[in-house]
Amino acid sequence: MSLKDEILKAAYELFGTKGFAKTTIAEILKKAGASKGGFYHHFNSKEAILEEILQLYIVDVNNYLNHLYEDHHQDYKKVFTGVFEAINRFKKEQFERWPELMKMMAFPGSDVIILRMGLSFEESTRAFYTTLIEKGNHKDWETEDPHHVARVWTKELLYIYASISRYLLEPEKSDYLVLVDTIDFSEKLLINLLNTDRLQIKSTLLDYVQLAKEKLDQMHLKM
Repeated sequence: MSLKDEILKAAYELFGTKGFAKTTIAEILKKAGASKGGFYHHFNSKEAILEEILQLYIVDVNNYLNHLYEDHHQDYKKVFTGVFEAINRFKKEQFERWPELMKMMAFPGSDVIILRMGLSFEESTRAFYTTLIEKGNHKDWETEDPHHVARVWTKELLYIYASISRYLLEPEKSDYLVLVDTIDFSEKLLINLLNTDRLQIKSTLLDYVQLAKEKLDQMHLKM
């Protein structure tokens, strides 16, 4: 393992147990067995380490997505539906790490880092959808502007998962039926944008919502 990876591993463990704000660079250096010079060769601050850790999540999600072409043997409609299955599967695998992630992000100014992470995720997801829509165009669907559809749909995807997060965060203040209607509308929007027949998105997302809620209840956590 490289020095950079050692620093990331040490920082992740400390951020997840002590919290970002209470972890010092000196503690990261000690745990990683790194010198100050070695640390600043790779990172200029604690915030830079955290951003790198969060960006690795985006890399992992992108790896999930890129495997979909192989998993579904170039059936682009299945790849499109598989995006939700892949994201849901990735999120499910992170369930046990939610307490660490929440502690990691509980500090003043974390919203700026989360925003940058969100923009990075949006950019990479839009690129994936653009390629996917272009590949399946005139075969599994019909659209005159794949780039525009990818841009609109990426925004819709982010809104869907934000709505799901709000429901999981405060279910007592959220209306499940409203969430269902939101997902139903998004599915119909996608079908119209692509000028295709039904895509199985709603059922996949609602299965995830139910599983996530049950898991959070078992862990006695709020997302």
